[in-house]
Amino acid sequence: DKLDEEGPSYIVGNFEWKIHCEKDKDQLGIYVEVNNPCPESSDWTCEADIRMSLVDQKSGYRWIRFFSATFSNEDNEAGEDKFKKWLDVLHDYNYVKDNTLVVEADIKIKNTTGMLMSPEKSLSTSGWFNKSAYKDEENSYSE
Repeated sequence: DKLDEEGPSYIVGNFEWKIHCEKDKDQLGIYVEVNNPCPESSDWTCEADIRMSLVDQKSGYRWIRFFSATFSNEDNEAGEDKFKKWLDVLHDYNYVKDNTLVVEADIKIKNTTGMLMSPEKSLSTSGWFNKSAYKDEENSYSE
């Protein structure tokens, strides 16, 4: 019944990004987290536009939410606590297949301060990054 998973890391614009999702009571929360890109300094920021998607594994339909966030050493995570009701995740479309949820985080870096920016502000030519699947072999994602 517990879902608290973190996906693999991806480097975009000199930042290491991870997707994190968790079930809290009757809600699925989905977040992106950035690790400190400059360990010798805590004075950095990263402004980004983010598109979070929960993917139907049969049709490819996406439940999408957009937001902007400014990340820093003090505030390195952003997302939605109430991305989608858990019962809707289980019963709408085909979000859960073989005990797996597929979550996408598309991030476009707009601006940074306190560090050098690499030329790669995104991972793909469309300006977005990362596709990640979550699987828990021991726990069933059920009601």
